[in-house]
Amino acid sequence: MAGRLYSRPRLFHSARRRAHRTHGVLSPLRLLAVAGMLILALIACSKHSGGDHDRSALSERQRDSAIAKSRLPGAGVVGKALAVTDSTAARAARIDSLTR
Repeated sequence: MAGRLYSRPRLFHSARRRAHRTHGVLSPLRLLAVAGMLILALIACSKHSGGDHDRSALSERQRDSAIAKSRLPGAGVVGKALAVTDSTAARAARIDSLTR
């Protein structure tokens, strides 16, 4: 009796043998599930062609300006960066006008 308490039941051994026999073989249902997941992954990762619909109607400058005017954290830094960009562009334009 003591040996039976610690031994594995016979069902486990037969299920293990069955699993070993079918190792590497996909059942039709499993094959269908794998194919479905593959198709879903391909659809999810594919590039969407929206046609005429342009996702960003605003230019980068306009978006940055809207962020700078908002109360978001770091908006002040964006505003300062825009000011520096503007002053640098103005300086470059002055230098270009002098050399012409």
